[in-house]
Amino acid sequence: QIMNRSYDRWRLVNTYGAFGTVTKERDEMVISGTRGEVTAPDEAWLEYEFAVKPGSVTRRLPIIVPYLHRLDWCTWIATLSSPYRTPWVKPFLRKLLQNHEGVTGLLANGGNPFEGGDPPKYLKVERYRYRFVKPGSDPGGAVWERERLGYYFPTAGEKVFSLE
Repeated sequence: QIMNRSYDRWRLVNTYGAFGTVTKERDEMVISGTRGEVTAPDEAWLEYEFAVKPGSVTRRLPIIVPYLHRLDWCTWIATLSSPYRTPWVKPFLRKLLQNHEGVTGLLANGGNPFEGGDPPKYLKVERYRYRFVKPGSDPGGAVWERERLGYYFPTAGEKVFSLE
């Protein structure tokens, strides 16, 4: 909260904060899509990249203060719950399947792996636990290590997401 108070003189933000501390590990949803068939064992799944939330373990930490990237924050909060308790997730995934520019424009620059081409046929949403690596301990430059916890939302295509 001390950091937030430093902005008070400019009246840009308030000092409200939903969380008083930031933990060293966090659970996140990772959304991937494919244009192929989900039954193929060697099918290539491409991950969507969000503007500020963890994704690729080698991506550098972004500077986000004082702006809140709402979609990134909402997906993190949704990961803490069930997809059935977060009704906005299903329409969001449907828009990704349609390559809807209004939604894909909220991702990181270049974060839509299907930009400029056909949209994916299927999406899968997996839950991962991210942890910081010790600085300098990874010669590959990783910032995070991640462990797959399972599915957040099962693999599905347009028909599933179009059902209300």
